[in-house]
Amino acid sequence: MKNSILLLLLVAATALSSCSNDDDTQTPPFFQQENPLSGYLAAANFTDKITYIDDNNNYEMGYMFTPKVKGQLNALVINTPDIVTALRVTIWDVATQLPIRTESVNVTAANTNTTFPIPPVLLQKDKGYAITMNTSDYYCWKQPNQSAVDYPFMVGNISVDFALINMGPAQLYPTDGMAVNAYFGNVSFKFQRTL
Repeated sequence: MKNSILLLLLVAATALSSCSNDDDTQTPPFFQQENPLSGYLAAANFTDKITYIDDNNNYEMGYMFTPKVKGQLNALVINTPDIVTALRVTIWDVATQLPIRTESVNVTAANTNTTFPIPPVLLQKDKGYAITMNTSDYYCWKQPNQSAVDYPFMVGNISVDFALINMGPAQLYPTDGMAVNAYFGNVSFKFQRTL
């Protein structure tokens, strides 16, 4: 009888111990990475693509976006119609119009989505950012009827707020034009929500 009670107490203590260990070692939730570009192009009905190779000018081109959750940008995703060396990609703070991060990447395959992992860039919830690239080799995306679109577009946890373009090779925040009927470039990122 004593052995049975002792065995029951031992089993109960082991169960309680394993329960508390499970609670202490729970891993935080894992969030999938998101790339909003294809969802943005689809939502805007930007299905017509014009290709520019070695255009007469360089352009700083991309889009403004707002994360709707706290997160980090883990990689750049680039697609150009030609091989481009030392392609400058910039992440901007929209409020200050200053660069947060600048990366130089070599696009070694034309017309291919290429991912470039970078050290994480921490992004705040509901803060405006922009991503741009500077090149003379790019795509222009438009609707078939070339009409204007109504921003913003929600794609997962990212609000795509506007398309941007600026002529010239200088690293300047694109204020020449906020394209309402086209998106120039094919620059994006992988975003991952954090707690």
